[in-house]
Amino acid sequence: MNKIINLLITDHVFALFVFGFLFFILLWVFFISLYIYANIYLKGICQILYKNEKRYKRLMEPFDFFYLSMFPSAYWREISNIKLNTSFKAYYGKNVYQKIGDSQLKEMLKNYPVFFYLHYLIIVSGILGTLLLLLGFIADQYF
Repeated sequence: MNKIINLLITDHVFALFVFGFLFFILLWVFFISLYIYANIYLKGICQILYKNEKRYKRLMEPFDFFYLSMFPSAYWREISNIKLNTSFKAYYGKNVYQKIGDSQLKEMLKNYPVFFYLHYLIIVSGILGTLLLLLGFIADQYF
């Protein structure tokens, strides 16, 4: 154990790669957690978003899960408007993703906040993992 800690301290390139892979492992942990969470609360989520709790069935197929899990990213501006107590403004005027009202978004945020937290943790972990691996690669190749 001491050898690994010493290697992390002395070899910064190795440390960048280790932390990059650590964030990718966290990404998969969060992704699996989101899948389990979405399946547990699937009826309630479908009732709010689609007004039909039988839209999807447990265990969700991968593409159905991916479509449902992209909901927080598709409406991040509207969600930030709600969080900052500004008026609801539909930035996606044509509702490309799906038609949704501010009351539905507020209900989703109130009833299922973990759905949003897990989604954003997945995004942050992916970005940090990619940046650290890229920095490790650049440091290894050019320094």
